[in-house]
Formats: sequence, structure tokens, C-alpha cells
Amino acid sequence: MNSLIVKVKILGAFLAILVTLMIYFGMEYAINYAKGREITNSILLYKTLKKGDTKVIQNYLDEHHLKEITWGEIEDVVKKASFVIETPIYREVFESGNIELYIYEGYYYYSFHLNKKIYYFKNLHRDDNYILYLSLAMTLLLFILLSIYIYIINAIRPIKKLYQKIHNFANKRENVLEEKHFKNKDEIALVCSEFDKAVERIAKLENTRTLFWRNIMHELKTPMTQGVLMVHMLEVDNEEKEVLLSTFDRMKEQLNKLKQLEHLSADTLELEFQELNMINIIDDIKDMLQADDGAISYEARPQRFRVNTEFFLIALKNLISNALTYSPDNKVWIKHKNNHLYVINRGVSLNSSFETYTKAFVREDLSKNGMGLGLYLSKEIFLKHQISMKYKYFHNYHMIILDFKKIIIA
Repeated sequence: MNSLIVKVKILGAFLAILVTLMIYFGMEYAINYAKGREITNSILLYKTLKKGDTKVIQNYLDEHHLKEITWGEIEDVVKKASFVIETPIYREVFESGNIELYIYEGYYYYSFHLNKKIYYFKNLHRDDNYILYLSLAMTLLLFILLSIYIYIINAIRPIKKLYQKIHNFANKRENVLEEKHFKNKDEIALVCSEFDKAVERIAKLENTRTLFWRNIMHELKTPMTQGVLMVHMLEVDNEEKEVLLSTFDRMKEQLNKLKQLEHLSADTLELEFQELNMINIIDDIKDMLQADDGAISYEARPQRFRVNTEFFLIALKNLISNALTYSPDNKVWIKHKNNHLYVINRGVSLNSSFETYTKAFVREDLSKNGMGLGLYLSKEIFLKHQISMKYKYFHNYHMIILDFKKIIIA
């Protein structure tokens, strides 16, 4: 019902029915009008006959195309004709029953009882021309409506194609540009044409973007790999090697974050979800962060969630790592309560709004390692999981609240 084409079809059907009804009632009105006219004429003729003025009678007959006929001429008509006044009781009271009106094959016939005689007249003017005129009018009107309907349908049909293209484009499907030419040159066709051009430009930009990131990753990974090999070949003590290797590891980690950022911002990421236990997830994050004993405290009952393992771990790890980094006592508390996960750490209040820190490449303390991507990646990954993220600051404690209602497995 929401389809524009369907609405136009319904409107066309409604107009066709409306026109048909108008024609039907128009014909009914024309028929009733003709009957009323003949009834009036018959009364006038009856009164003229009663006066007995032959000249006046003849003038009236000539003026109204009437001809006096014999019983022999009307006998068969009376047997086959229809009464103009269909109700018997009305016929009996019509001029005291002295007038009878018939219609047969489009002609009207009069019968008058006057002075113990019966007079018969025929209206020579055939009265079914209005049916022909109305039929022609109906045919013409329906033809015009049909032409308008076909024109409108053809005019808006490209909208359906455009919708399908936009739908395919939004869902990253192929063959978005398989049809590029439109017969019409109206506004709809111009919109379709401009959409095709926009899709082509976006496709070129996407290809350029992909090639750019591929080259960047290659150009950065190659010297990093060579650097790691050279560190192992250096004749320096192990402590210096560890410092250098740690530097390369951090560079590699930041490069991986850039790669993840590229996937998320390009909207090409389609997540596959698995069932996981939150306790196991926290244990894995502890191992990944190599946190000291007691640095991460977790309070919760076992609960299963439906998430993408790889990216959910990255998002939650970034939150916990960020909390550890900016906590003066290097401690984080994680609580799972009422379908919400709370990540809590001590610290001074933020200088800007929390939303500022969830943007890419935003860091408050330049002395800290990183590029300001952690919270941004977490936010984007949580959005992919339909998890809302809120922030509160209460009595020197930072609190990030994750709503897990949509990923919990009952």
C-alpha cells in the first residue's frame, strides 16, 4: 500500500468507477428528463385536443414532430412497448386515465380517450440519440482517463527502479549501475541519471580508498618487519632490544587499530555472531592486557551473550585498557548488573564532554601512548552490536555503562 505505483493504480480504479457512476446516473437523469418532457407534451396535446381547434392542433403537431396514426399502426406497438409511467396506479390517475404513453424502439406513442373516441399519435423524433451521445462521451472520457493513467504509470515507473538501485547500493549489492539510460527526460529521469553518476563517483572513491589503505599498510608493515629483524641482529644487550621490540609492537598495534578503523568507517564490516560467556571474555582481556593481579576486578554471575568474538574483545579491551591507563591507582572494577555492564575507575573529572573522547584521534594527555582511537573504535563496534554506551562521573569515579539487553541470550 505504501508503493506510489499501487496508489496511482488505486486512484485510477477509483476514477474509472467514479466516471462510470457519473455516466450511469447521467443516463438515468436523461431518460427521466425525456419521460417528463413527453408527459408534459401529452398533457398539453390532450388539452389542445379538448379545445377542438383544428388549426391549433395541427400547429402543435408540427411544432412537436407529432403524427396522428391509426389503431392498425399502433396495435403491435401496444403489445410490445413499455409504459412511460410504469406504476399502474399512477397511470390510472394520470389525467383520470384518459392518457396513455408508450415507448418502443426509441419512439414515444400517445393514446387519448376523448369524447368517446381514442386518438393515437406518434412522436417522429427518435429519443435514443442521447444514449449514443452518452456512449461516445463515456468512451472518450474513459480513453482520456486511460491515457492519463498510462502516462502517469510510465512517468513514475523509474521511481521503482531508482528505489531498487538505492536499496541495492545501501546493502552493498552488485549491478547497481546495470541500467543507466532512461527514455524520458523529465525530472525523475534526471534524478535517476544523477544518482548513477553519484554511485560511479562513490565507487571510484571506494576503489581509491581501498588501494590507498592497501598501499599504506604494505608500506608501513614492510619497514616495521625489517626493523624487527634488524633489532634481533643488533649486538646490544637484551634490555635495549626489549625496548626497541616493544616500540615496534606498539607501532604494530596502532597500525592494526588503523586497519580496524578503516573497516568500520568504510561500513564494509559484516559481523558474524557467536555465543560467549562474559566471564571468559574478561579472562581473555586480562591475558591480552597482561594486567597485574588485582588490577581488574569483575563481579557478575555467568551470562551468555551473542557477539562477534574478535571485535567485541577489541571494544571491551579498549575500554578497560583506557580505564587502566588513566586510573591513578591502576585499577578497574567491572560489574555486571541488570543487563548492564559497568566499567569503573578512579580519576579526575574530564576537561571536555565524554562524546569528545569517543571521536577519532582525540587524546587529552599527550604523554600517554596511543593515537586516540580506542574509545572511537569501541563506540563503533558497540553500535554494530546495538549496544548503547553511556558515561557518568560520580565522586571521583568514572563510570562507562553498556546496555546489553539486545545481545543477552535468555
